[in-house]
Amino acid sequence: MNESNLSKIESTIVNILSRKERAEEEINLYIEKILEDSLTSKEKLLSLLDSIRNSNQMGDEIEDIILDVMDRLTGWCSPSRKL
Repeated sequence: MNESNLSKIESTIVNILSRKERAEEEINLYIEKILEDSLTSKEKLLSLLDSIRNSNQMGDEIEDIILDVMDRLTGWCSPSRKL
């Protein structure tokens, strides 16, 4: 995975977050597709999401969405929700 592709993934996630409505569901679907297509690893996605979370200027609601998605990536959720 090159830096350009990771930048594109970051841009897409930030764009989804800016719309807020159904953001968590859309990001989960987007990440599932990225993982299915082997575009990057879970570790790189976690790092990217953490970076977005740390630079978040959109508020607590967005941070909660990011943390929920990160929980799914790490398996800190019910087995049926794991990514």
